[in-house]
Amino acid sequence: NDNVTTDHRGILAGKSVLITGASSGIGAAAARLFAREGASVVLTARRAERLSALAEEIQAEGGTATNVVADVTRAQDVERAVSVAVERYGRLDAAFNNAGYGEAQTSRHLTKALAAEYGAQGIRVNAIAPGTTRSEMIAGWFAANPDIEKELHRATPQQRTAEPVEIAEAAAWLCSDRASFVTGANLVVVDGGFTII
Repeated sequence: NDNVTTDHRGILAGKSVLITGASSGIGAAAARLFAREGASVVLTARRAERLSALAEEIQAEGGTATNVVADVTRAQDVERAVSVAVERYGRLDAAFNNAGYGEAQTSRHLTKALAAEYGAQGIRVNAIAPGTTRSEMIAGWFAANPDIEKELHRATPQQRTAEPVEIAEAAAWLCSDRASFVTGANLVVVDGGFTII
């Protein structure tokens, strides 16, 4: 068998990860996935009931999760969430800053600048610019504009809308040691091929 051993632990085993925007969509999918991949997750968002229910769901499935109601636009809320991670799990290994949305070019410049500034400290900074992904916000947009989804599908080689877990899979890889030499990247290709046309 060539002395090959298989590690059946997840790609985030033993890591403590903070996930913002965890009450729905990509953030909630990431919370579930990261916990299944072995991470102890700290979930943050503004919706307390959803956060609590998600943390309980993860714990019921054998995962490790805690939640902190926080608004990421308030520095003191972010500091409190980081403090909870360190107090509960002894450290913070990664953060998936998923709350809100931004303009891709700004995200590219900020990602590269932060990666350059913190790289010597062993901190990696990467971004994901997802394609159209099924979420509450997008579902509402599609409901108000029924032809938009069809138009987007026609403009995408895979001709569909991504599920939140598909974006979460890319984030899990970036937060894992498997991406240990990846920094300053902006994954704009998690879009079903939209950017190649």
